[in-house]
Amino acid sequence: MLKIYTKPDCMYCALTKSILERYQIPFSMIDVSQQTASRQFLIEAGHKTVPQIYHRGELFCDGYTELAEMTKEDIENKT
Repeated sequence: MLKIYTKPDCMYCALTKSILERYQIPFSMIDVSQQTASRQFLIEAGHKTVPQIYHRGELFCDGYTELAEMTKEDIENKT
């Protein structure tokens, strides 16, 4: 399952969610504004923006733009 690090009122986070829902790809969302440990994880990983998309503890793709360039098959083959 993909793990999406997000924050409230993030347009790109909402767009990421809509792509995954349209493709029926399972995911969970983590609000970094509410979870200090998750926010710290992203900072330590060198991320400065959200969304960040992870799978099994590894960076899956670097945000909405990269995800939007992928087809459903690309995502399924990579997970």
